[in-house]
Amino acid sequence: MPKGRKRPRGTRLGEISSGTNDMANDTNVLEDSTLPIQPQNQARFYVHSLDHSRDFSGIEPEISKLSMKKRGRGSAKLSDEWDSGVKIQVTLNEHGQLFGVREQYNKFISALGALARMGTYLPLNYERWSNMPLDKLDIVWKDVEANTTLPPEAKKIVLQTLNGMWRDWKAHVKAN
Repeated sequence: MPKGRKRPRGTRLGEISSGTNDMANDTNVLEDSTLPIQPQNQARFYVHSLDHSRDFSGIEPEISKLSMKKRGRGSAKLSDEWDSGVKIQVTLNEHGQLFGVREQYNKFISALGALARMGTYLPLNYERWSNMPLDKLDIVWKDVEANTTLPPEAKKIVLQTLNGMWRDWKAHVKAN
């Protein structure tokens, strides 16, 4: 087929290579009338043109299973260590950024994300983060302070991080 020319719908590659659409001369056409039909993203099944008495009712549930949306990993949950009395080792570096051993830091960030998604701590009914009542932010900070080794100077950076996570969660909920 010349470059840039599209193949007509319903034809196979071998059918128009000679410039004609004559299926009688095509050696790739099956003499048997059993042609595979495979709808896109669905289960493969065969249609027999000679046998019209076949029942395809059992195929429907199989196709619907394949068309279901694949689930992702889901949201992170609060660590088992979070309210167990064991403190997550996170601190601030000389630039005022959160810092810690990778495993501990990841647990901390995951816990912050879980707190940002908790409607009891940070409800979504406020239009902006700046409208969030200070008592709610203080409750979250006290919970973070009780479960980490962060100094009081880290409150601002923790609340800024929670702000971004809360806005992302709110946008996600509104989009779905």
